[in-house]
Formats: sequence, structure tokens, C-alpha cells
Amino acid sequence: MKTLSILEHQKFGISNIKSALKIDSKDSDSKIQTKATKYFSELCDFAMGKDNHNFLRFYGKHALRAQKYVGLIQTKSGFCVEILPKIFKNDLKDSNAESKEKIKIDSKKYREKIQKNAEKFTNYITTDSEKPPTYESIFKDSQEKLSTEQQSRILLFNILKTLKKTPFKDSNFANLHTQNMNILEIFVNMFLDSLDSLIKRGVKHDYINIESNKKFLKGKLLFAQNLRENLIHKERFYTQSDEFSNDIAINRLIISTLKVLNNLTLSGKTSTRLNKMRFILQDINESKNLSKDFAIAHSQMRNLKLHAKEYESLYAWCKIFLKRESFSTYSGDSIAFALLFDMNKLFEYFVTFYVKKHAPNAKAQTTQKKMLIDSNNNETFTLKPDIVIESNSQILILDTKWKNIKSNEISKAISSADLYQIWAYASKYAISHIVKGRRVGDRKTDSKDSKKEVKTFLIYPQTENNKESTLQNQTHYFKASLKDSKNTISLQLAFFPLF
Repeated sequence: MKTLSILEHQKFGISNIKSALKIDSKDSDSKIQTKATKYFSELCDFAMGKDNHNFLRFYGKHALRAQKYVGLIQTKSGFCVEILPKIFKNDLKDSNAESKEKIKIDSKKYREKIQKNAEKFTNYITTDSEKPPTYESIFKDSQEKLSTEQQSRILLFNILKTLKKTPFKDSNFANLHTQNMNILEIFVNMFLDSLDSLIKRGVKHDYINIESNKKFLKGKLLFAQNLRENLIHKERFYTQSDEFSNDIAINRLIISTLKVLNNLTLSGKTSTRLNKMRFILQDINESKNLSKDFAIAHSQMRNLKLHAKEYESLYAWCKIFLKRESFSTYSGDSIAFALLFDMNKLFEYFVTFYVKKHAPNAKAQTTQKKMLIDSNNNETFTLKPDIVIESNSQILILDTKWKNIKSNEISKAISSADLYQIWAYASKYAISHIVKGRRVGDRKTDSKDSKKEVKTFLIYPQTENNKESTLQNQTHYFKASLKDSKNTISLQLAFFPLF
């Protein structure tokens, strides 16, 4: 499968697509030029779709530029653009021409390093450490062998594995040589791995109600239907019976997913695996009503005891491939398949996952709190910091921002919008806890609550541009809070280790 791999915010044009097509190609230069022009035109059509500027934007007349979404876009002609997280200084240059040596990934080792770094990070923000910790490089043992593209892809999958209610958390991408496959190939192979595991254990059967017109009497004879259907054919019987079958909702969704994947452009090896699965399950029909079968399958999941793990993963994959469930929606018909994730949300979930692991009293703000009301008492404004860590003495408010901080000057590093937002969060929590220390009605609340110190943190990704930054060594205070010296609100920047 021909793929152009780029990073967020990287621009590309026909020449970049042409370079990707030249790899291992025997086509003439003019033929490659024609293909590249066609693929770029399809991607331009996609970029012009409603709201698709969130994914790709025009950069001048002859180039497109990726935005803050990562994932993959496959055109109807089969060409793929893979967008990876940007944590390194430089863009990918002819990335597909980089070394494709298969390097075995020790995913367990990588996760252990991430775990240790996350623990250091959490300890740093929850204690009064003067200096940020020194983190161990996640790619220390293989950085010289792995290209920027490969490291970015591994990072993306480590992030995806922290997402709840997705098939990524249980997937083992270590065996897929993921640095040599684009995201779509990896996802399809993960789906096929889960399906292969299910087939080895046995596909679930269940008793289903079947109505059919047969040459023999089996089950309950339906008189009305029999008279209507067999007025001439007296030798037939229209019956209803319960049959033990594998043609159940969840299995039909799997077959429908296999059919969808079969229409995509995949590598020869992946296509062979796909066709093998279709052959093994050929006696199961595809879904005729996806919404109905998804609803039935959802209720069936509760009764799947022996096959629960496999079916839970497959059900999640079916939602991704059939309902295109990710963190984004796109429009237009120039694309065969697209799976795109907002890096802001991915980073938020990633940081939340590890901070909660090492700070038991950390709470992810899943429920939105309305803080303003209009004249009709309707709630109008939402305040929802990403993470709140509360102890007996302080409240820590963490808000994640997927931004590549380059400057050592805080006025240039932080946007005014981010500053106003974190101040609003802090003010809300500070006021609510000061009120707790005063008389409410006839009851006086615990005055100790009013002494809680409120600290705020803006959490950014650690990248090549900021790993030596001195911004983490600085503590700032909101000027408005200085009027009350007992309840000052501080602000610090912290960089979460990613590589």
C-alpha cells in the first residue's frame, strides 16, 4: 500500500506524493506523475468538504497542510496519507524512503519507561519540588535504529493504548512490526488478530427464531403464512423453529466489517489474511440492518462468558470500521476511509491515565459543571478542567494543552485564552472552598477547608524544542489573588515526557 507519512502541521504537495510512489516502483516517471496528481486532487476534494479544514487545509495553491489530527486518510484510488504526532523538531522528509529494517519492539519495556517517567512527573507536581525531574528517554536503547517516523508511530500507539472503551487497550502491536506498517494496516491486523483468536476458541452459536418454507415439517406450522405461500405447492410447509446457529447479530457485524475492509487497498499479506477469515466464516450472512444488529449485539455482550474478551474487542473494532467511530467526523465522498483522532483529546486522556495511576486522589473531570446562568436561570457556561487533585492542604488544577512550546518567555509560550481559562478554573475552586469555611445558614462548616492552597498547572507535551526549557523552574501568581495573601493562586508550566 502506497503511503505518505507526515507529521502534524506538515505541508505536502504533488512532489511529496510522487516521492512516496517512486519507492519500489517500476512505473515510468510520467505515469507516477499522473498518479500523484490524481491522488492530490482527491485529497484536495476532501479538504474542501464541510468542516474538513480541521484535518487538512490548503497551503497556497499547490499544497495541503495537516492540522492537529492524527491518523490516516485513504483516497478512493487507494493512496494513504498517514499523519503522526509531532514531538521532534523537523518534519518528515521522504519518510517512506527511510530505513524499513524490521526492529522488534519491546512494547512492555517502553510502557515501563513511560510508567516511571509518569511517576516522576506526578511526584513533581504533587510535591514542592524546586526542579523538574530528569526523565529517561523512552527510545534510549533503539533511538539510533528507529527513524523519526517510527518513533512517532510507536508513541501514537502507546497513547492509544490508554483509551478506555476501545480495542486499542488490549491490542499487542509489538508483533506487528508497527514501524513498517501504516496505521490502517495495523488496525486491520489487530482486528484480524482478535478474530483469529475467536475462531480458535470457537465462534458463538445461539438459538435463533427462523421462519422458512420447507419441503418437510420441522417446528411450528404457521397456518396463515402457509395458506398464503403454499396454496399451490401443497408439498411445502411454512414453519417457525428455533435453530442453533452462528448467524447472530455480533457475527453478522464481523462479516460486514470483513466486507468493508475487503474494499480497502491493503497489502498482499493483509488481504490474504482477510480472505482466509471470510472463507472460514462464509456460512454467516452480513448485516442487513447495522443499527439493529449493533443494538442486539450490545445486549448479547452481557451473556458472552467464554468469548467475552474476544467479542468485546471485535465489537469495538466493528464500531470503528462500520460506524467510523473515532474522535472526528468528516464529510465528502472522495475518501474511501479515514480514521482521525484529535491530539488535544488524546494527550488529555494520556496524561489523565498516568496521573490517576500515581495520584489516587486525582479526579478526571468527566462531568461538565455549568458556572453561569442567564436571566431565565438557564445554565450557560461550562468550566471543566482536565484533572483535579485534592488533598487536605491543597487543590491542584491541571489543564492539558497539546502545543509545542518553543519560547522560554512565558508571555510568548502561553496564549491569553489558556491563561483566562485556567484562572477561571482556579477562581471557581478557590471561591467554593473559601465559602466552606464560613457560616452557611445555621451551620458553620469546617474552617480548615478555607486554608486549602490552590495551584494551577498548564501541562504541555515535552518535545525536542522544550526539553531544555527553563519555564518549568518558574512559579507565577495571578495578580488578582495577591490581594488576599492567604489565598494566592499560583501557576506553573509542566512538560509531560513523551519520548
